[in-house]
Amino acid sequence: MPTGTGCTAAGLRVVSRTVAKPCHPRAKDASDPFHSARAAEVTSLWRLRAG
Repeated sequence: MPTGTGCTAAGLRVVSRTVAKPCHPRAKDASDPFHSARAAEVTSLWRLRAG
């Protein structure tokens, strides 16, 4: 998470970040018209702590 964001202004700091890339069948199916978009998806879980 970039510094200087609302989280920093709210007194929160990043403890860790977990990134998950898609592993479902449609993300791996090159014949799917949305394959490139699905394969590029990234879901991030940000753990924040006050202080």
